[in-house]
Amino acid sequence: MRYFAWMVGLMLSGTAAAPCVPGTFCKCGILTVQEELARSDAVFTGQVLRVGALADDPAVGAHAQTAAGGAVAAVAPPGPAWPVTLRVSRAWKGGHPDSVTVLDAGGCPVGFQQGDSYLVYAIRGDDGVLHTSFCMRTRLLSTVAEDLRVLDGMPPAGR
Repeated sequence: MRYFAWMVGLMLSGTAAAPCVPGTFCKCGILTVQEELARSDAVFTGQVLRVGALADDPAVGAHAQTAAGGAVAAVAPPGPAWPVTLRVSRAWKGGHPDSVTVLDAGGCPVGFQQGDSYLVYAIRGDDGVLHTSFCMRTRLLSTVAEDLRVLDGMPPAGR
């Protein structure tokens, strides 16, 4: 149900568009690391072991949750999903085993590449599967130094 509420809020967002997939655009609201951590069921770093075949994800585009304070977080249009298996190197939330599979979902996929490492924020759907998207701050590990500082309990840079 949380995932459903999250996606509905995402679809109602009026925030600026950010390119996600060639020929399409996502509308992603900017959440702080703390807000994204609070709404996520899982937060971890990991290296991509496998990107599976494209599959329809009926949950994408039909579910939503608002961020802290009722603000709408992002928009992820309906679309296909890619199952991605990662070797977990560190977890802040969700207590993962050595590897975990997430769905890189909707019209705003992260675009995981095999062998690359990522910081992943994910929400567990009603189906029990972890879902992530570009709109959830999931990014290449080499680009998330600020997120890592905050997650490690340090104040954000510049404050």
